[in-house]
Amino acid sequence: IIALLKELLFNTLLAKIDAAETVETIEKSVAFHWVKTAADVDSLINDLKMTNEAIIYYHQERTQIYLALGITDRYYYLNPEAVDGLKFFDKLKNLPNISTLAITSQDLKNLIHIFHENDIKEVNEAFDTYIATYLLSPGDQRYDLKSAAYQYLKRTILDDEEMFGKGKKMVKAQGLDEQLLADYMVKNCETIKDLKTVLEKELHETDMMTLFKTIEMPLLEVMVSMEELGFKIDLSQLEVLSHEFENKLTRLTRDIYELAETESFNINSPKQLGEVLFEQLKLPV
Repeated sequence: IIALLKELLFNTLLAKIDAAETVETIEKSVAFHWVKTAADVDSLINDLKMTNEAIIYYHQERTQIYLALGITDRYYYLNPEAVDGLKFFDKLKNLPNISTLAITSQDLKNLIHIFHENDIKEVNEAFDTYIATYLLSPGDQRYDLKSAAYQYLKRTILDDEEMFGKGKKMVKAQGLDEQLLADYMVKNCETIKDLKTVLEKELHETDMMTLFKTIEMPLLEVMVSMEELGFKIDLSQLEVLSHEFENKLTRLTRDIYELAETESFNINSPKQLGEVLFEQLKLPV
């Protein structure tokens, strides 16, 4: 039963079961440097100059960007005041090794958009944990960080819905206790780093690393370019097609009601349609 629940990613239920397997909990926070001053930014930039890889976890709310960066065994947290007020992206853009700095993240495509919006055009998108988990389990329906962390690291972390809520109860990042938010960001950054190690091994063992490196990762820039540039459409032709489809739908609806010999059901309701097909018209199952 435990194995089935894991396969189906019933993480909440699993957390309540006293299983023999040890699961790391979210209570294990990660030590980090809180970037608050220009000197802190300069220190971070100097660390980036001395490395060839950076792990980045990000949270975006319109124009406000929150970042957690992992460099070797050190972690940094930046809120919008540090990102914008202290000109972090301006200094990152001028980093001598910015074009070769290998970036690892969860959902790199959106992070590339953020870089491009801040005039950082050369991005070395090295590893995307989202894409890696998709390649390893293409039949799954969820490739979010929380699910991947549990599946590959046996680690329970919070996701955005648990952190910020949803619907009418959703709160903005600035409405949260910032120490809690920083811990959340950095913990997820560490999780991405640990996931990368495990996923790289899995990709090699399943002979998918070549596909990952030569097809999937290069496609990121293509998708980013398509989203940023967009494409032209013929509005008049779309309007013509809209009328054609509407007329066809009307004819098909009329034909269906004629065959059913009644209009007292909703065609879009599977339950009502099933009653007409199998109970009223006696069609074979």
